Amino acid sequence: MTPKNSTRTGTACSTFIHNAGRRCERLAVKGNDTEKTDQFQGQSKSHLFNTAEGILREEHGLKSIGTEVPLYGGNGALDRREDEPYLYNIPPSISPIYRKMPKSLQVGIWSLATLSSRKAWKHGLTQIQIIRTLLKVLFRSLLCSVLVEDFLFSPSRVDTKTMLSKKWLPSELSKFSNVTATIPTLVNPIQENNFTDQLTVGPLGVHFLEYVNKENAAGNCNEQYDFDAIYFNHGFGASSLSWLPAIPSLTERLRAKVSVAHDAPGFGFTTRLPTFGVKNGLVPYSAAGSAALGNTLLLNRIESFDKEGKKEETSASTKQGLKRVGLFGHSMGCAATLHMALSLPQHIEKTIVLVAPALVGSFHTTEDSSNFESKTLEKSRVKTSISWILRLQPVKFRTLVATFISCLRQVVLDFPLMLILRRLVGQPNFWSKGLRLAWGDPDILSKSDALRYKWPSIGTGWEEGLLAFTRSRITSTQSYNGGEIQLLSDVLRLPNVSVIITAGTKDNVIHLKNARKIADHFNDTGKVVFVEFCGRGHNPFEENSLEFVQKIQEAITA
Repeated sequence: MTPKNSTRTGTACSTFIHNAGRRCERLAVKGNDTEKTDQFQGQSKSHLFNTAEGILREEHGLKSIGTEVPLYGGNGALDRREDEPYLYNIPPSISPIYRKMPKSLQVGIWSLATLSSRKAWKHGLTQIQIIRTLLKVLFRSLLCSVLVEDFLFSPSRVDTKTMLSKKWLPSELSKFSNVTATIPTLVNPIQENNFTDQLTVGPLGVHFLEYVNKENAAGNCNEQYDFDAIYFNHGFGASSLSWLPAIPSLTERLRAKVSVAHDAPGFGFTTRLPTFGVKNGLVPYSAAGSAALGNTLLLNRIESFDKEGKKEETSASTKQGLKRVGLFGHSMGCAATLHMALSLPQHIEKTIVLVAPALVGSFHTTEDSSNFESKTLEKSRVKTSISWILRLQPVKFRTLVATFISCLRQVVLDFPLMLILRRLVGQPNFWSKGLRLAWGDPDILSKSDALRYKWPSIGTGWEEGLLAFTRSRITSTQSYNGGEIQLLSDVLRLPNVSVIITAGTKDNVIHLKNARKIADHFNDTGKVVFVEFCGRGHNPFEENSLEFVQKIQEAITA
């Protein structure tokens, strides 16, 4: 459900979604003196998000950080999980796995495969010929079974429009919004400095979780909070639902106004933008692209609460902008978390929590910093030379070559990989078996744990999104100059920053020693604290959310 146009006028832009009778209509509003209301199920709320853009505009001189258009949905049609109150069951009419093929059809397929080789059986066969014939029958039977399953019994796929109209969002905290964001120049890679235009992400539909502190939800404007907001970025193969067990407790225990977590492009229910034939099509799938969406949601969600407050007076926090935020990242999501921290205004106090950080890059000391800079400059020159040579070629030639490579990749790589992914994820116990490898204690894995990962697989384009994200990582799309270790180093140089790095002792994905190595390398900064979770694996906030919240709270208050 991606909007077709994005309207911007002057320094302010307001776009709204009006939902009436489960029908979405986009309205563009020009100027600052016009305000529309967004109605959903008879409830009217004001959504005008212009001031949030000004926060970064004043700090970095950006023209715009982006716009957010909320669309709120209910989930009255779904059953709530008993062991996890904020999670809903998948609709009964939806099958996330391959449906069982009737035995009569299986017998028919095997019979046809056998009859197709009847001529070979009539003649006398040697032992080798018999084996070859049996292998042919087996191959034909399996191939036909796979084709029949994929055409007639494949897992269900639901598009975003259907999910919203039928209120099939996975959690009570789920919200969906059309977001347009801009990647700030300061986080663009050095090789792209020759471009004067900033890269825009979106507009695209973003699914996110939002938990409001109980005091804030009750309209208690006089309540003092330690955090204006907490933001969460998930890891590879997951979605914002992976943080669901810990979000409510962290919000209440850390005394935050609101907590937000979005599905990174390529995962969850966030819209999969097309990449074929699109310039910079992989940018939304990069860590910088996901961070730009995160900052837009973060700032606009905070502003929406201030504007929807029951009292007329504006809080001091709103007048002066955000004062303190918590930024959580898990595994590959740590890179997006660091991008968010780097591009937020420096006056905001940032408490960053990196859980099992999967950061790519090398450690550099002061002695080899000059060598590192020279190597980086040399790589930049090589890429610039290649770009210059390509620009000398005729436009039609470049277009033809790019189209040929894209078509070849889709046929040779994308289609087979998507089929393999669908076959794997469509197996009944795929997520349970995979998560048991990531859990420190596999015996505590629950059905709700697997359900949080199974939910996003019913979305249309799940396989394409995962491949697009993978390509963005392989091709280093919008990668940070110097790598993600250098990104962490630059974040630690900012004022008002503290970093907590955590790891489980039984993490088989990102080993404990790797996380400790990062913490030890930056120990001299005095801004890094290392927290160890004994007996936990790659996802300590899911394995034991209460233990995770308690240790994080102790590390922050220490």
